[in-house]
Amino acid sequence: ELDDVKYRHNELFNLDIPTKCTNVPSDILDPKNTWIDKDSYDLSAKKLAQMFVDNFDKFKDIPKEIRNAGPKI
Repeated sequence: ELDDVKYRHNELFNLDIPTKCTNVPSDILDPKNTWIDKDSYDLSAKKLAQMFVDNFDKFKDIPKEIRNAGPKI
Protein backbone atom coordinates (compact mmCIF):
# COMPACT_ATOMS: atom_id res chain seq x y z
CA GLU A 1 0.00 0.00 0.00
CA LEU A 2 2.76 2.48 0.86
CA ASP A 3 4.36 1.92 -2.54
CA ASP A 4 1.49 3.84 -4.14
CA VAL A 5 1.32 6.98 -1.97
CA LYS A 6 3.11 10.30 -2.01
CA TYR A 7 5.78 11.10 0.52
CA ARG A 8 7.12 14.33 1.93
CA HIS A 9 10.76 14.61 2.90
CA ASN A 10 11.63 15.63 6.45
CA GLU A 11 14.87 17.56 5.92
CA LEU A 12 16.01 17.49 9.54
CA PHE A 13 15.67 13.74 10.07
CA ASN A 14 16.34 12.89 6.43
CA LEU A 15 13.22 10.71 6.28
CA ASP A 16 10.47 10.28 3.71
CA ILE A 17 7.08 10.23 5.43
CA PRO A 18 3.88 9.08 3.69
CA THR A 19 1.22 11.76 3.27
CA LYS A 20 -1.55 9.20 3.77
CA CYS A 21 -1.90 5.72 5.18
CA THR A 22 -5.05 3.64 5.57
CA ASN A 23 -6.60 3.89 9.04
CA VAL A 24 -4.13 6.57 10.14
CA PRO A 25 -5.33 10.18 10.37
CA SER A 26 -3.20 12.12 7.88
CA ASP A 27 -2.67 15.01 10.28
CA ILE A 28 -0.62 12.81 12.63
CA LEU A 29 1.69 11.62 9.87
CA ASP A 30 3.51 14.93 10.33
CA PRO A 31 4.72 14.83 13.95
CA LYS A 32 4.75 18.62 14.15
CA ASN A 33 0.96 18.60 13.74
CA THR A 34 0.61 16.71 17.02
CA TRP A 35 2.24 19.53 19.01
CA ILE A 36 0.27 22.57 20.17
CA ASP A 37 3.45 24.64 20.48
CA LYS A 38 5.15 24.39 17.07
CA ASP A 39 8.25 26.30 18.27
CA SER A 40 8.66 23.81 21.10
CA TYR A 41 8.40 20.98 18.56
CA ASP A 42 11.13 22.57 16.43
CA LEU A 43 13.46 22.90 19.42
CA SER A 44 12.80 19.34 20.57
CA ALA A 45 13.23 17.93 17.06
CA LYS A 46 16.58 19.70 16.64
CA LYS A 47 17.70 18.44 20.05
CA LEU A 48 16.72 14.86 19.16
CA ALA A 49 18.44 15.07 15.77
CA GLN A 50 21.60 16.32 17.46
CA MET A 51 21.42 13.39 19.89
CA PHE A 52 21.35 10.99 16.91
CA VAL A 53 24.36 12.71 15.36
CA ASP A 54 26.27 12.69 18.65
CA ASN A 55 25.48 9.01 19.20
CA PHE A 56 26.86 8.13 15.77
CA ASP A 57 30.21 9.57 16.88
CA LYS A 58 30.60 6.44 19.05
CA PHE A 59 30.74 4.33 15.91
CA LYS A 60 33.70 5.62 13.92
CA ASP A 61 33.78 2.65 11.53
CA ILE A 62 30.24 3.07 10.22
CA PRO A 63 30.21 3.30 6.41
CA LYS A 64 29.70 6.79 5.02
CA GLU A 65 26.44 5.72 3.34
CA ILE A 66 24.90 4.78 6.68
CA ARG A 67 26.15 7.92 8.43
CA ASN A 68 24.75 10.07 5.60
CA ALA A 69 21.33 8.42 5.96
CA GLY A 70 20.82 10.01 9.36
CA PRO A 71 19.68 13.45 10.48
CA LYS A 72 21.04 16.57 8.78
CA ILE A 73 21.87 19.27 11.30
